[in-house]
Amino acid sequence: MPIYSIDFGTTNTVIARQTEDGGAEIVALPELSLPAASGLPPLIPSLVYITPDRLLSGAMVRSEGYDQQPTKRLFRDFKRGIVNPKTAQSRFIDGREWRDHEVGQAFLRRLIASLPTPIALIDPLVLTAPVAALEFYLAWVSQTLEREVGEKLHIVDESTAAALGYA
Repeated sequence: MPIYSIDFGTTNTVIARQTEDGGAEIVALPELSLPAASGLPPLIPSLVYITPDRLLSGAMVRSEGYDQQPTKRLFRDFKRGIVNPKTAQSRFIDGREWRDHEVGQAFLRRLIASLPTPIALIDPLVLTAPVAALEFYLAWVSQTLEREVGEKLHIVDESTAAALGYA
């Protein structure tokens, strides 16, 4: 079974998978990833925009130009509100309250649903977690992905993941 990992970042998110030869490659997700450019991998902007009809994520927000509009419908930096609930934002949009942790759940679930390999065939799925808020973030991730991923989910703190990536 293939191994996938997600580094859900405040500004950008990156998804990687293990290749058949044991190496790793960055995964581009249609509609969500920006094209690779200038030596950068295909990054997924950690952006969500809520329209009256749908929720847009990643590069879709940029391609529609919604990231340039100063409106309460645009969510950026929502990971900060997930990691530190004291800074979390809450907004009423079209009669519904949206909080950072709900926007983050929608974003992460959209990423999982867009993976090129069905989640049932992935084992494990590794997510990075910020060290400063590890306990709270683990609870949020578990709540967010328990139904989709279950026991296949593994969490690595960001410091360890960075050290392993460097090595």
